[in-house]
Amino acid sequence: PWQFAEAWPPPAQATSHATGTDVLDDVPLLYALGRAVQPAVIVELGTRHGVSTRTLAFLAQLIGATFYTVDPDPRCEGFIKDILHPEHCIFLNMTGEHAFSAGVTPSPDMLFIDTDPHSRRQTIGWLNTWVRTALAHKGVAAFHDTAPARPEIEVAQAVREWVIGETGNGYIWREIPTTYGLGVLWKK
Repeated sequence: PWQFAEAWPPPAQATSHATGTDVLDDVPLLYALGRAVQPAVIVELGTRHGVSTRTLAFLAQLIGATFYTVDPDPRCEGFIKDILHPEHCIFLNMTGEHAFSAGVTPSPDMLFIDTDPHSRRQTIGWLNTWVRTALAHKGVAAFHDTAPARPEIEVAQAVREWVIGETGNGYIWREIPTTYGLGVLWKK
């Protein structure tokens, strides 16, 4: 599952919009990961300005996947309104917790998490809900901000601790040293 070099380098349409952003290093890897996984359903928690959203929407349209991007801030929709499509890119204006508890998306095969405040508590919450319960068997979850730029960012630490507690449940965790860090959690 970690052999995604075949999708390298990604096309400019998948990454050129990320120039000068905090996910510049991550979007090519997200694209390649998605090409390797070939997900039917992609869920992104944290739309923000829509940079990673554009990469995942491009991927979804290319491979015929359905992509849901979730954010409680209604202004986010304005950043991505030009790429919204009822079959390939759907914006859900709600919290990730609400989207999970309401079951508004099918089980994702690929999950991308980039939500503030990137705390240990929040990350453990995503792991206990979206990853353990919703993520499909053999699905993959990617986490932004695994290289803490500030002490309160505890994403990688939270995932490492959680995976240790899940021994025997079949998770593989890898950290990729991009500028802000990208972590990939594979569910066996």
